[in-house]
Parts: sequence; structure tokens; C-alpha cells
Amino acid sequence: MTSLSKNKASIFSPAKINLFLAITGLQNNGYRKIVSVVDQVNFGDILSATEIKTGNEDILVSNSVEIPHDENNLILKAAKAYRHRNKRFNKSIHFELDKKIPVGSGLGGGSSNAVATLTLLNKFSDCPVDIADLVEIAESIGSDCPLFFNSNATIVRGRGEIINPLPTNTIRSLSSNCIIIFKPNFEIETSWAYSHFQTNSNFDEHSIVESKLQAWLNNEITLDEFCYNRFEKEIFKKYLALPALFDEIKKLTGIRCHMSGSGSACFAFYETDTESKTLTDIIKDCLGDDAFICQTTLK
Repeated sequence: MTSLSKNKASIFSPAKINLFLAITGLQNNGYRKIVSVVDQVNFGDILSATEIKTGNEDILVSNSVEIPHDENNLILKAAKAYRHRNKRFNKSIHFELDKKIPVGSGLGGGSSNAVATLTLLNKFSDCPVDIADLVEIAESIGSDCPLFFNSNATIVRGRGEIINPLPTNTIRSLSSNCIIIFKPNFEIETSWAYSHFQTNSNFDEHSIVESKLQAWLNNEITLDEFCYNRFEKEIFKKYLALPALFDEIKKLTGIRCHMSGSGSACFAFYETDTESKTLTDIIKDCLGDDAFICQTTLK
């Protein structure tokens, strides 16, 4: 969703959910090999961009004090990378980010913002680059970035650069599923989470992973049975509040919870308003009123 006038544009920058995330080994370059199923949700940030009449540097402002507002932010990194690829683009941009996706959550907010930036700049450009160039730029910024060019659920392999669409009937079955996303008031560093996968004994068996994926695609198991995250085992050893909350929700409602990415955001599917309210009450009771809670749907 993009709105565009002559000198100003805005775009929705969605969060993503890892419905499935297995880590199957190491590549020769040291990156972890993953198999993941990723879907976007109807919740996210809004990024606005305005062409600056004077000055030769981009500016970023936002409603968040948690994110950097300098060259360490992926929005400004994406703008710099875009100019490096598209030499004809010489406009300075004032970016304004309405930040709703929590930082350090495993919901892909930074990567989504980077792709939103590339999309906006290409719309501003008098000589836009093609989508293949945009994807290459995105790959140089972060492994998660390219998947945000596709609004449908996807299968992600390699270090995140191999992206394949799910079958149409599977995408249709996922669409509009009600989901509650919640996050405790702490973050989990992705680098810390990945550091626990140093030996092959920690990795998922690739053949088993692919068999489970195929079973789900063949409707032999439900979505809830399919959901899996290899990070949970390691992260739950340190952050004990999360498994305790998962157990409490399962005991009181029968609903299974799952973690997205390397956390700390988690999610659960629900069907009725009563289930949603019950989940919200349990989460607040366990994590406190300052916990992040969002009710939304899969795209």
C-alpha cells in the first residue's frame, strides 16, 4: 500500500512471522542454512518520504527512541545503497517513520523498513531501476530483506536468499487467520541466538525438515502442528518467562504458542473474540501491563 504525490509518498511496512524456522547446517561462508516459512501480517510501520528542497543529506525522524536515527538505521543504509546502484538519483529525502513494530522482536521491522525505503526511492526516481536490481540491493543490506518484496507467504532457504512462493491454495488457507502477537519487555540479540549453533549436533536434520514441510503442504498436518522454531529450545533455557507463559496458555486454553524468528516476539492463533480476550488477559497477567500485545491477521 503506497500513496504518492509529486514530492511526498508513504508506504506500509509490514511485520513478518516465521511460521516455521529450522536451522539445518552451515554454509561455506559461515552463514547458517535455514528452511523457513514466512508470512506477513496486517500490522506494521508507516514510512513517509518527502523530497528536501535544500541540503544534500537524508534525514530520518521517528516516534521511537529505541531505534538509531543515524547511518546505523537500515532506512538510511538502504537509501545509501540505492544511490550507489542508481547513480542518477540525486534527491535528498526527509524520512518519517511511524514505528509500531517493536525493536528486537524477530518480526523483521528493520528489514521491512529497508525494503519500504527502496520502494519509495524508486518511485521518486526519474530513472527507476528494475525489481531485480532492488532485490540485489536488499540482499546487500540484510538476509531477511528480499522476502518483503513478496506480500504472499514464502518458503525461505539458504541464508535467506532463496525464496519460493507457497502454492496458491496454501496461501489462500493462511490468509486472514487471526493471530495475537505478544512480546515481553526485553529483546533478544539475533547474533546471540545464532551463536548457539556452532556444531552439527545442534542442527535440524534436513530430510526431516523437508518431509514435515511437504506433509503440511499436502494437508497431512495442521498449521498449528506444522509451526516450529529451532531457536525456542536454546532461548527458553535463558528466558524462563517464555516457556512458563506458553505452558500456562496451553493449560488454560489448549492453544499452542510459538516464537517468531530469534524472538522475543511470540504468537498464537485464535478463532473467537473470547479466545482473544482470554489470551490477552493471561499474557498481561504473566508478563505485565508493559508487554507488547497486538491482535491482527495474516495477509
